[in-house]
Amino acid sequence: MSTEIKCLVCGRTYSEEEPVCPTCKFPNISMTSDDPAEREKILNMAAEYKKAHWNFPLHYTVNLLVYTYEPLLGEKVNVPEEMDTWTDIRQAGSELIPIGDTEMLQDGIISWYPETFARQSEDITLRIRMLPKTEGKVKNFAVHMDNPKTEDFWRVGMLKKESDLRLVLGTPQKYTLSNPIPYLEG
Repeated sequence: MSTEIKCLVCGRTYSEEEPVCPTCKFPNISMTSDDPAEREKILNMAAEYKKAHWNFPLHYTVNLLVYTYEPLLGEKVNVPEEMDTWTDIRQAGSELIPIGDTEMLQDGIISWYPETFARQSEDITLRIRMLPKTEGKVKNFAVHMDNPKTEDFWRVGMLKKESDLRLVLGTPQKYTLSNPIPYLEG
């Protein structure tokens, strides 16, 4: 049975059998003795690696992009005769719904956006834009999520577990999780 170790760069816990941290790729370095000079050398290596390869922590405001089937105000729409309505989906202008800040998340606790949304009959793709709170690159993600199969209106939330960020869809009683969003990578 393997022992769990904590990465000296990003703080993620992983199996000591892994040659590198699965998140930041810093090597799994074992100390050969209890020598303080050796420990200091390894800690300095981790600090240099972090500075050179790992933008940690980046804090983002996470926004849900709003999409619509509706034509824009004043837009002329040619609806083919075989169709009853306009069905072309696109982003609704620059409208964003701020669902939270990554720096405010507590590890393992879901942070729910307070508003509810109409539920869909099928699985859904959530599109988010992550705006850096300090200098950094704006990140856009499209995350396919399973239908939480609840009769209540849906809510959207975020869950941070170690260095993984996941979107949450459903209700506090019944929800589905997205795949991890690699928001901490540079």
